[in-house]
This record gives sequence, structure tokens and C-alpha cells, in this order.
Amino acid sequence: MINKSFYTQRKIKLIISIFLCVTAISTTTGCHQWYTAYEINKGQLRSREILPNLIQALDDPKPRTRRAALQRISRLKLSAQEAIPKVVILAKTDDDEDTRHYAIKVLRLIMPNSPENLKIMEDVAICNSGDLAIEAENTSNSIKRKSSANKLAIAGKINMPDGIEIKLTPEFIFFNGYVTIYPSRSAYMLPIEIYINNQTDAPIKLNSENFTLSDPEGKQRTQLSVTAAIKRQQYDIGAAVLRGIVILGPIPVSKAARANGIISKFCEAKVLTTIEVQPGAQVKKAIFFDCPSRPIQISDWQLDFSYTQKDCNKRTHIHYIFGTGEEITTEDTTSQPHLTNHSPSPTTLEIKLLELNHLKEKKLITEEEYIEKRESLINKF
Repeated sequence: MINKSFYTQRKIKLIISIFLCVTAISTTTGCHQWYTAYEINKGQLRSREILPNLIQALDDPKPRTRRAALQRISRLKLSAQEAIPKVVILAKTDDDEDTRHYAIKVLRLIMPNSPENLKIMEDVAICNSGDLAIEAENTSNSIKRKSSANKLAIAGKINMPDGIEIKLTPEFIFFNGYVTIYPSRSAYMLPIEIYINNQTDAPIKLNSENFTLSDPEGKQRTQLSVTAAIKRQQYDIGAAVLRGIVILGPIPVSKAARANGIISKFCEAKVLTTIEVQPGAQVKKAIFFDCPSRPIQISDWQLDFSYTQKDCNKRTHIHYIFGTGEEITTEDTTSQPHLTNHSPSPTTLEIKLLELNHLKEKKLITEEEYIEKRESLINKF
């Protein structure tokens, strides 16, 4: 009779052998991931900075590596547009069918809507057949539906006099995925980022009260206070997170509180109130506007604002139409009486008070803020 301990020893030896084989395989493959050959660290895989390395990896002889690089590029979405030419080549000509399928899927995510890109997708469909051709056509239709989203981000550079550079970058924010403190129809907002580079000898002074935004129909949009802009973005702690019709459950209190703190600090630092851009300085601030309904595009929206240069004794007015251009007028402040000597425009004051009342009714500002701003407006006019 064979001793049971003999079988036990054999089992132990077999287990040890298997363990050593698995360890050897993992050390030879795990330490040499595909991305290390392209000077990418694991911690960089979500960064846009490695996009050139990922594009280089698309030429790798191994289909598996090409697909892995495509997957990483897809996560960068529209910020990975530099990769489009190389991805298109893979979608058209790669020997591996799975890689062509991956490439077509990636184009759906990284391609903005333009006539040129739609023509490219037509060519991709022609170069493929069967399911891949159908996938390319579906991708083309998906890109077409991006048209309104891409028009939202029309950035405008204003042709200013020598020494001053001003850029405007609007970006609609719609909080569709999360429950905010003020959700549903109030959860629309349009921040317009203003970049100013002052290379003149005189300081440039801007005040947020001098900014007005109108939609293509001429309807003026209400400017949000710092408090309102913060509340518009903050999470309602403990509320459910919604994505379509799927409820993912409540936001953890710690996560929501931490996010709210970051949002608050960001807005306070970002929102333009009153600033003075010194000679040689560059400033980037934002004005937040209310949008009662979801906008389709920013083209033909109009932004009016002005700034003063004290040492030059002049005020510059800018009327900017997104997608069209600007009208700039300058007035000499020394030839004008002081503003307090003018009779106020009742129409202007009425509009400002109505806008303020609108914010109060929507609970976008507190009662204390309403009283303070109302008194400030009346004193100003």
C-alpha cells in the first residue's frame, strides 16, 4: 500500500512548480508592458501629454499594442485630434480586422464635426466592407450629431490696438449627469473666460458690472454672482446621481463635500469681479451667465463690455459677436463730466433691478445679497 504522505508531497511539489512558472511568466511580461517601450509610465496613461507617444505606438508591429494605444487615445476624446490622421490610416488599411474595428470606434470619440471629417468617414466606409462599413457609417452619423456641441466652443480673439491682447472663450455647462443644489431648468450656465495680456504702459481696469451678454434674439442673459455660480455647480449632498434613467445611488457625503470645496475655491479664484491688469501682466478670469434653457450654439451671441485705462484717460467699449467679429469704440474720459453728474437712465436701472429680482425669485442669491445689490444699484444710478 502506497503511503498517503507520498501523494501529499507530490501535490506540494506540483503546486510549488506551478507557482514558480506563473511567477516567471508574470515577471517577464508584467515588467515589460507595451507602453514602457514608448517611454510611458503607468501613472501617465491618462495624461494628454503622452499623446505623441501613443501615436507612435500605432505603428507597432503587434496588433495587440496598436489596439491598446487606440484604447488610451479614445479616453482623451476631442483633445486627441492630433491622432486623427494616423487612426484613419489604421481604420482604412490595417491588416488586423479587430484593429480596424477599434480605430473606427475611436474616430467616433475623437473626431469633431466638420465637412472634412465627414468626407474622411465616407472614405473609411468605402475602404471597408460588411460590418466594418456599417460601423463606419454609424460613426459618421454619430459625428454629425456633434454639430451643435462643437459650435458651443467658438473662441474669439479680439483685434485690439497694439499692446493689448484679449481672448474670449465661452463654454456651456450643463449638469445633466448629477443632481446639483439648483437642478433641472436652472442647471444651465455659460461661463465666458476672458484672457487679457496688457503690454501697454497703463493699467487696465475691468468691472464685471460692465459686461452684458445677449442671445441672437437680443434677449439679455443674467449675470450670476460668485455665490450663485458656486451653488449652480455644487452637489446636493446625499442626492441621487442620475445618468439617463439609471439611478446610480446617492453621492457619498465625503465625496460631495470635498468636490463642493474644490468647486467653491475654483469659482472664487476664477470669477471676475473688479480687477486691474498691471502693465506687463496677464490675467485669465471668467464671467458666469444664466441660461434658462439649454443653448444650441454660441454663434451670433453678443457680448458688450468696456474697460478703462486711467493713465491714458480713456474708456474702450467693445461689442463682440461670436463667430463674426468686434466693434471697438474709444472715448476720452477727460472731456466727459463725472458720471455722477449725469441723470441716470431709468430704463437701465429698471432692467438691472428686474434682473436682480429674477435672481432672487430663482433663489440664486440670498435675501441679504439681494438687499445689498439693490442698494448698490440705486446708489450707483
